[in-house]
Amino acid sequence: MKKKCTEQVKEQCLSQQIESVKGKVDLLFEWHSSTRHDPDNVAFAKKFILDGLQLAGVLENDNRKFIGTMADEIITDTENYVILHISECMSIFL
Repeated sequence: MKKKCTEQVKEQCLSQQIESVKGKVDLLFEWHSSTRHDPDNVAFAKKFILDGLQLAGVLENDNRKFIGTMADEIITDTENYVILHISECMSIFL
């Protein structure tokens, strides 16, 4: 399952010509779900998505050097899909 989903993410990125991002980014996963699964059961696919983004060359890596925050928003919908919002990392240390 992981291999199939990772490959699907890679293919989606390539077909949509998603440009690669450099440096550290923050991620917002907008999960659209037609089921009543617990949030952790919906968001488990983050690993597949991040690996697919790496394979497509969108992300340099998915370690802490390149990923700042990861947030989830779960939306009840009639279909199951995810929209990933990628933004420049805004973490500030004081």
